[in-house]
Amino acid sequence: MGMDMPFIIAASVSVRSGLAISIQLLIIHTIVTFAGFLIRRHLPFWQRVMAVAAISTLVMLPARHLVLVILPGVSDILGIYMFLLAVNAMTLLQASSLPKRAKFTSVMTGAVLSAVGFSIASVTVALVREIAGSGSIWGISLPLPFRLEGILLPFGGFVLMAFLLAATKFLNKKLLYLSLSEAERKQALRTRIRVISEEVV
Repeated sequence: MGMDMPFIIAASVSVRSGLAISIQLLIIHTIVTFAGFLIRRHLPFWQRVMAVAAISTLVMLPARHLVLVILPGVSDILGIYMFLLAVNAMTLLQASSLPKRAKFTSVMTGAVLSAVGFSIASVTVALVREIAGSGSIWGISLPLPFRLEGILLPFGGFVLMAFLLAATKFLNKKLLYLSLSEAERKQALRTRIRVISEEVV
């Protein structure tokens, strides 16, 4: 849904930073979603939002510490974004708006998949930006003829995310088309031709 795109656009400028923010979000999102599942029947929505924000802030502190142990020095790159993950929109919305009849397995599976989706986007964007902008991977210099240092700025993240979203949409359409049977493909093509001809008329 693009709710956590600012973290990717502003913070994912190297593989190290993309991985760090992904690990921290995975910890926060899964634990807070689990907490949201436990309190979903006991509090009204507005109280759940406040409770989820408080729990997320408490979880963020040890999660940040763990990330800094795994990837020392990454706080110099991420700065305040490590703290802002406590109130990321994806976690607050999903954890506070769980239906009362939600099933534990589907809730936690959805939470993990959401965090993994974020991680794929974050690390992909970070990898491209580090190679193109810094001429390195994980700090190891590459023999590249030139660098696009502008891609490390937020607008570079916006442009890269736009291309990534367009590629994802294109791939999704192709996979959907391949999943259809031959008869369904022909029917879809006939329907499309009919619609186009009616628009022309």
